[in-house]
Amino acid sequence: MNWTDRCNVECFFCNNLEKNRAGLELNPKVVERVIREGRSKGLQSVRLSGGGEPLFHSLLKELLDILKLHKVRIENLTTNGLCLTRANGQSLIEAGLDEIIFSLNYADRYSYAEGMRTRPENFERSIQGVQTLFDTAAGMQKPLPVLIVAFSICRQTRKDIPRMYEIGLRLNADRIAFRNLHGIAQSQDLTNSDMEWLLLDLGRLIDQENDLSRLEFRFSNPVLQDYCMAKIAPRIDKSHVNAEVGSV
Repeated sequence: MNWTDRCNVECFFCNNLEKNRAGLELNPKVVERVIREGRSKGLQSVRLSGGGEPLFHSLLKELLDILKLHKVRIENLTTNGLCLTRANGQSLIEAGLDEIIFSLNYADRYSYAEGMRTRPENFERSIQGVQTLFDTAAGMQKPLPVLIVAFSICRQTRKDIPRMYEIGLRLNADRIAFRNLHGIAQSQDLTNSDMEWLLLDLGRLIDQENDLSRLEFRFSNPVLQDYCMAKIAPRIDKSHVNAEVGSV
């Protein structure tokens, strides 16, 4: 469900910047009607993502209360983490949050500020937001949602795989996800030289990770996708699913 086009950052790779700047969002009455009708037809959960930052809706608590009232869980939330205050975290947990995709994208405050077009201190703020959410859930003695920390690979971040991985570990992520950006300016896209460096780091990462289920690769670039599949395949236990490799 996309209930807002408003966003609190302006990622250079975003396809919805014009919509974001327009700031349109759904009225809670519309959301409640949709949820009520869906519930009558068996709706049990929603995914919150879309063109804007789902938690940046001006009436967020009212929307989360609607989900809670109608017993519709949040199956999946994609967020940049900047609106994860303790109050918002409590409302999310009370509504029922199963999984959160934390779009951190970068490995340090300076590349984050440049790529997300925001203040450098928002890098630490977003990480703190996720930590606050999990502290809140633990304090409420509620099940912790699955945490996926998502990173973006482009020319700017081509050497950051090791640091991204370490951040994911520090956050106790259930999965650390990597995707290459596509449809971006040529100056930001990966060159052949970048690819060579990136493949080395990806290879080292796969070799050192004991639990391949922690890694998730979503590459539209066939070279990256095929390489990761080839590295992972010999280590996959056929009795269960380990690493996920796919295209976006």
